[in-house]
Amino acid sequence: MAKIALIASDKQLYKSAQSLICELGLQSKVDVYLTKLTQATVLAAHLEDEDVDVIISRGGIAKLLIDSKFKIPIVEIVITGQDLAKILYGAKIVTGLSNPKIAIIAFSNMIHDIEVFSEVLGINLTIYRLEKPNDIPLMVTEVAKTNADIKAFSSWKVSGEKKTIDQHPVHLGTPKSTEGVGSITLDEYSVKNKLNKVDLIKIDTDGHEFMVLNGAKACIAQFRPKVIFEVGQYVMKEKNIDFSFYIDYFNKFNYKLVDSESGKLLTTKNHNNIIPELGTIDIIALPN
Repeated sequence: MAKIALIASDKQLYKSAQSLICELGLQSKVDVYLTKLTQATVLAAHLEDEDVDVIISRGGIAKLLIDSKFKIPIVEIVITGQDLAKILYGAKIVTGLSNPKIAIIAFSNMIHDIEVFSEVLGINLTIYRLEKPNDIPLMVTEVAKTNADIKAFSSWKVSGEKKTIDQHPVHLGTPKSTEGVGSITLDEYSVKNKLNKVDLIKIDTDGHEFMVLNGAKACIAQFRPKVIFEVGQYVMKEKNIDFSFYIDYFNKFNYKLVDSESGKLLTTKNHNNIIPELGTIDIIALPN
């Protein structure tokens, strides 16, 4: 493990950092991690235990790690005026209005001088400042009641506190009872409802995607839909499966697997370089 860690919450930063590190020949000195805000503190604690010297991050994750007061130094990549200008300009273009009303929810380290850019761009801006992660649900509710043309959110709810015994070690979710909740396979559902067409299947079941797929073989064979599903290395380890399950499963239907972000073909040889160790990606299964 390298002595410098960069934690990214978005794939663009993750891939840009990887490219720059390779260009500078620093692969042995810097490791890059892609994770969600909900997983950042656990990842940072793991890196601290592994004697990493410094963590680099940005935005909400940087603030969360700094506020969590880790012993390891946290270096923040500052969000620049150019970044903010691009966000506001893009939001204005989406509305198609000359003087749109835009609401933004963000941590204080993410909105420096944003008012200046909003004035220059002719935007009627309202800022909802987050002081701590637990403010997010209240802010979201408040913003939802407004008549803003665009509502932008910088992050989602997460607690920087230490995890409790029943929380998941990576994403910090807590187990909930499924007593009384019904279930049906996709194959059973399609027959029961006499479906004659299925174009797309989207699966996000917190590590149980392989179980859903096992109940969708007839549906996929008959309708050959595009299939989007979430995969993470830590999730596969928890369920005692490896990526070859997905390769073998979709090979039987003459499908290929690609990363939804980069469009790269996923194979048994390269998947470890594309799927983050403590994060997840969306994979698209496409019929050949």
